Amino acid sequence: MSITNNKYVTENHDSKTHTTKSRSALLVALLACILVVTACRGSEVVIGDLASPSDNSSDSAALDGQRFWSTSVRENGEEKPLVDGTRIYLQITGDMLAASGGCNTISGPYRLNDNQQLTFPDGLFATEIGCDPQLHAQDDFVEAMLNAQPLATRSGDVLVLTTDTVTIEFIDQSVADPDRSITNTRWTVGGFIDGEFAMTMSVDPKLQGWIELSEDLQLRGFDGCVEFNTPATLTENGTASASDAGGTAGSDGGNDAGGDADSDGGGEVTVAGDDVSVESTDTGTGNGNTNVLDLIDTDGMIWFNELTFGECDELPEYSERFRAAFNTGNTVFAIDGPRLTLLNAQGKGIDFVADE
Repeated sequence: MSITNNKYVTENHDSKTHTTKSRSALLVALLACILVVTACRGSEVVIGDLASPSDNSSDSAALDGQRFWSTSVRENGEEKPLVDGTRIYLQITGDMLAASGGCNTISGPYRLNDNQQLTFPDGLFATEIGCDPQLHAQDDFVEAMLNAQPLATRSGDVLVLTTDTVTIEFIDQSVADPDRSITNTRWTVGGFIDGEFAMTMSVDPKLQGWIELSEDLQLRGFDGCVEFNTPATLTENGTASASDAGGTAGSDGGNDAGGDADSDGGGEVTVAGDDVSVESTDTGTGNGNTNVLDLIDTDGMIWFNELTFGECDELPEYSERFRAAFNTGNTVFAIDGPRLTLLNAQGKGIDFVADE
């Protein structure tokens, strides 16, 4: 599922920690495609209102909330090589379009004119992350292409943007890189979320944090200092299931399996059908009264025993931030391809990447 609040961007340099805040989507700059994909093409159709769903595939195609990765880039009739390991990224959310060439995020409200060309009446805005000059040049290329009012056409899972000199083919990310399962996947830490900020922290690979949720709903993990293990309850797409086994966190045991929907962690949880809602009380951290659904398009919720972590000789900031995401007894989650985002009612969270 996609990030719906355009607030977060992270960047990772050689320094231990880097934090930014921008108008753009959470972690957009980290979503570079590393897969080579192909797609079957049907008859080409011209898309109408990009933000309006339609059941008639010959009329218009619903793109709201969808993400696309480039599979082919041509300039002046020749294939244009991209920086190794990158793809051009595109996302449409409501009337907002966001794109990236691999570093910064370019975004703005869009319109489709009578000629089926993308226009940006309020102009485009870009984040200001410092990156490799080649990536900056690639971002500039993407911004110039969008400012040239490209013709937008779509055929099945393939979206094509065309100007007088540039043609870029994209494929739907959900086809190119499907969502991983919340269970039986090892998720390694990619970054941390704190209120309206996201950050990455460089650590020794041996100290990189991770979590796993087994089919029998044992939540295991490593916070960069000690491992933990506790039973959990999972609500996914309106269906709840719970572990009935005991567990330990660090050197101590947890409480009864599953945890309570109304926990003592400063948040009130309501589950009804497919809807999961969390509203926090004032935590004194500046993130009180935060509705986490304003931050992510949630796929469900995980409840877990109160975690009592083992002792460390010296608790690093990395581990402190890891533990902060698990201090409320429950967390919502969103899965987007190989990425998992956890966020609790206090606005503390972790961005994970599937370890494959």
